[in-house]
Amino acid sequence: MSKQVLLSDDEVVAAAIRMGKDWKTSLPTVSAQDPDDLLRAAARGTRSLYMRGMLTGPGNTDLAPEISALLSTAAGTLPEHLGYAATSAEPHVAAGLRFAIFESTNGNKVLIITLANGINEISEVPRGRAREFVAAFAGAPLQEGAEENAAVLLAPIGADAATFAVVTARGTRTGTLSTASPDFTSGQPTDTLPPTLIPQA
Repeated sequence: MSKQVLLSDDEVVAAAIRMGKDWKTSLPTVSAQDPDDLLRAAARGTRSLYMRGMLTGPGNTDLAPEISALLSTAAGTLPEHLGYAATSAEPHVAAGLRFAIFESTNGNKVLIITLANGINEISEVPRGRAREFVAAFAGAPLQEGAEENAAVLLAPIGADAATFAVVTARGTRTGTLSTASPDFTSGQPTDTLPPTLIPQA
């Protein structure tokens, strides 16, 4: 059975700060570029973690072990894989669910599924489960009635670039982009996803 915890964006920010790290994945309800917004989120998150019994130790200042175990490989680290739901007309704008995948210390994967309302489902899952999730996510725009939807997949190449794929009912486009100024039109049509975009089982 996989380990799992639900955290709000505020709680994720507070937990990362307690670990002395920043959070490099999506926070839909917090502006990571605004220090004041991060401080407000950390204050709200700390209060929430305390109220939910997720702080332990003297003075309730330490993260509960199950929280720190799940977040230790994700905080301060770029994900191996990430993606988000978008529309085919605006693939650069996240329009719903998003995810990030990290390597776990024991050979599994840490899968973070984030909703647009800032709720994060953080799980440790087998490598095959992470692969199945990404494959299903990429296939969602191919379902009947999803013609306007897009699935955007990314695999960071360092801090400044990423391999990408935009999957729509009209086809798939893949390539490499700059994360500072992403251009999803720069890719080439393809029939399959590059292996770098799918976690290996």
